[in-house]
Amino acid sequence: MNKSRVYSYIRFSTPEQAKGHSSKRQADYARVYAAEHDLVLDESLTMKDEGLSAFHSHHIQRGAFGLFLAAVEAGRVPTGSVLIVEALDRISRAEPIIAQGILTQIIVAGVKVVTAIDGQEYDRESVRKEPMKLVYSLLLFVRSNEESETKRRRVRDSIKSQIRGWIENGSGKIIRNGADPLWCEPKKDKTGFELVPDRVDIVRLVVSLYRDGWGFNRIIHYLNDENVPTFKKQKRWYVQYWHKVLRNRVLIGERDFEVDGEKFVIENYYPAILTREEFATLQHEIDNRASTKGQRKIPSLFTGMKVAYCGHCGHVMSAQNYTFKAKKDGHLSDGFRRIRCAAESTTGQRCKNTKSLQVVIFERALVNYCSDRMELSSMLQGDDKASGVKTRVSVIRADIDKVTRNINSLADKFIALDNPPSSLVERLRKMEEEKKALEVELDKTESELVTLTHVDRPDLVEQWQEVAASALAMDEAARLKVRQLVKQTFKRIEIFRQESSVRMILHFHNGLSRILDIDQASGELLIGGDVESPPWFA
Repeated sequence: MNKSRVYSYIRFSTPEQAKGHSSKRQADYARVYAAEHDLVLDESLTMKDEGLSAFHSHHIQRGAFGLFLAAVEAGRVPTGSVLIVEALDRISRAEPIIAQGILTQIIVAGVKVVTAIDGQEYDRESVRKEPMKLVYSLLLFVRSNEESETKRRRVRDSIKSQIRGWIENGSGKIIRNGADPLWCEPKKDKTGFELVPDRVDIVRLVVSLYRDGWGFNRIIHYLNDENVPTFKKQKRWYVQYWHKVLRNRVLIGERDFEVDGEKFVIENYYPAILTREEFATLQHEIDNRASTKGQRKIPSLFTGMKVAYCGHCGHVMSAQNYTFKAKKDGHLSDGFRRIRCAAESTTGQRCKNTKSLQVVIFERALVNYCSDRMELSSMLQGDDKASGVKTRVSVIRADIDKVTRNINSLADKFIALDNPPSSLVERLRKMEEEKKALEVELDKTESELVTLTHVDRPDLVEQWQEVAASALAMDEAARLKVRQLVKQTFKRIEIFRQESSVRMILHFHNGLSRILDIDQASGELLIGGDVESPPWFA
């Protein structure tokens, strides 16, 4: 029995084209062709690609046609088989030389290509007898590529015109270019978007949980355990999606476009979920996030995030939880939660804090101190960190202006030369990279400045008061929240061991510091007082 098969391939460049196209004509043609040539029509392997561009070769990169070509190359398509397509441009609309290469690859492998639109056959024998067939096919590929290029240019120019209209007028029709956020849907008149309330509530919930100290993994577990509906057809939520969402400026309504390498930004393109101040604060918190990795069972209040250090040798302090000593209900006695200097485990160096200490006495002192409204407020009043950040913003902007002037000057020289040297090209590339790095730094610094100028200091005290009791009662959510508050409140915490007491020195972000001496046995606060800022604060 002849093992050769007839395969049918149908491709639609757009979903709209697929709706208006009847594939029955080609299917009927394939059946008749198979019957006339005593071949088997493999209907189970009829290939169809919808919405995949042949101009950009998407149907090869991620479509059924690419799988067919791979099967041809691997020899899994029997010699003498037939591939039926509506027309040659269904195979490819890429550069003619590339399209011709694809056709050649198929027929050299012993597979005949038949076009249903005109009944033309392309195989080694017919091409050998009629060499002009190759010329004819090349001309068809040239014409289809030019048509696609013209269409692409028109679409591109139309998109640019729409974008400029939006920027100039502050409104316009929806621009069909790329994906829109899944919590928005187009208005009926296509003049913009409106929010989907249920989905917006989910976004705001995730933002709130993240700001309360929850890590992405814990948030995902919660969403999936509570069966919170996803925005797409997936059955579960995934960390990667929310990583991108919380960084995306679509949260404040911005939409960025890139058309032929040219970048555009439209403000207020979407309805905003967060204000600009809320978004800037969120970005600052993400950049300065207290890690929640390894904090799932008993979140530490101040270790594991490069804040707590040994006052004797300067190494970080690490937590030691003897979880194997936990009771049946999961409770771990205070004595089995410890803290010690990590110097010995990392460098072999021993110091006074090598022997572990009960961490609970430090936690109580820290939380009780920070929940004292008058005490903490007095330390935060002198916070003049914003002035330093403002200076950094001004310096970075000046640096960007300087680099931009240098780039423009160099570009003028570049244009004036008929054959610019490679060294000039390399200098221009490096200067562009320098400008891009400065712009990234400026964006982060401006986010930090917005946070500093909009965060209400009394509110920070209130946040401490809200979670103090729950954190000491080992509530996981409250302890995760305290970790974030510690990062916002302190630059460094130093731990000292003394004869019958221990000492904490709390260094605030504003340069002020506070001493807390604590009785090692009872955990009572013995002395509290100011201390001069250490030299590393300069």
